[in-house]
Amino acid sequence: MSKVKTKEKKSGYFREVINEAKRVEWPTGSKLFNMTITVIIVCGLFALIFWIMDLIINAILAGMGI
Repeated sequence: MSKVKTKEKKSGYFREVINEAKRVEWPTGSKLFNMTITVIIVCGLFALIFWIMDLIINAILAGMGI
Protein backbone atom coordinates (compact mmCIF):
# COMPACT_ATOMS: atom_id res chain seq x y z
CA MET A 1 0.00 0.00 0.00
CA SER A 2 1.40 3.36 -0.92
CA LYS A 3 1.72 6.30 1.39
CA VAL A 4 -0.67 8.33 -0.75
CA LYS A 5 -3.52 5.82 -0.30
CA THR A 6 -2.86 5.62 3.43
CA LYS A 7 -2.91 9.41 3.69
CA GLU A 8 -6.16 9.58 1.70
CA LYS A 9 -7.76 6.97 3.97
CA LYS A 10 -6.76 8.91 7.08
CA SER A 11 -8.04 12.23 5.73
CA GLY A 12 -11.29 10.56 4.61
CA TYR A 13 -11.70 9.00 8.04
CA PHE A 14 -11.25 12.32 9.85
CA ARG A 15 -13.60 14.05 7.41
CA GLU A 16 -16.27 11.46 8.23
CA VAL A 17 -15.66 11.88 11.97
CA ILE A 18 -16.18 15.64 11.68
CA ASN A 19 -19.35 15.19 9.63
CA GLU A 20 -20.70 12.67 12.15
CA ALA A 21 -19.89 14.98 15.07
CA LYS A 22 -21.95 17.72 13.41
CA ARG A 23 -24.99 15.41 13.31
CA VAL A 24 -24.79 14.46 16.97
CA GLU A 25 -27.53 15.86 19.19
CA TRP A 26 -25.49 17.30 22.04
CA PRO A 27 -27.21 17.56 25.45
CA THR A 28 -28.15 20.93 26.86
CA GLY A 29 -26.40 22.21 29.96
CA SER A 30 -29.28 21.39 32.28
CA LYS A 31 -29.71 17.91 30.80
CA LEU A 32 -25.97 17.28 31.18
CA PHE A 33 -26.11 18.48 34.79
CA ASN A 34 -29.05 16.18 35.57
CA MET A 35 -27.34 13.17 34.00
CA THR A 36 -24.14 13.92 35.94
CA ILE A 37 -26.03 14.12 39.23
CA THR A 38 -27.80 10.84 38.41
CA VAL A 39 -24.48 9.09 37.75
CA ILE A 40 -22.98 10.42 40.99
CA ILE A 41 -26.01 9.27 43.02
CA VAL A 42 -26.06 5.80 41.43
CA CYS A 43 -22.31 5.38 42.04
CA GLY A 44 -22.81 6.44 45.65
CA LEU A 45 -25.64 3.95 46.11
CA PHE A 46 -23.54 1.12 44.67
CA ALA A 47 -20.63 2.11 46.94
CA LEU A 48 -22.97 2.09 49.95
CA ILE A 49 -24.38 -1.33 49.01
CA PHE A 50 -20.91 -2.83 48.58
CA TRP A 51 -19.73 -1.27 51.87
CA ILE A 52 -22.71 -2.78 53.75
CA MET A 53 -22.12 -6.17 52.11
CA ASP A 54 -18.45 -5.96 53.12
CA LEU A 55 -19.40 -5.23 56.74
CA ILE A 56 -21.82 -8.18 56.81
CA ILE A 57 -19.32 -10.60 55.27
CA ASN A 58 -16.56 -9.44 57.64
CA ALA A 59 -18.90 -9.88 60.63
CA ILE A 60 -19.80 -13.40 59.48
CA LEU A 61 -16.18 -14.36 58.95
CA ALA A 62 -15.15 -12.82 62.30
CA GLY A 63 -17.93 -14.81 64.01
CA MET A 64 -16.59 -17.99 62.43
CA GLY A 65 -13.10 -17.16 63.70
CA ILE A 66 -11.58 -16.72 60.25
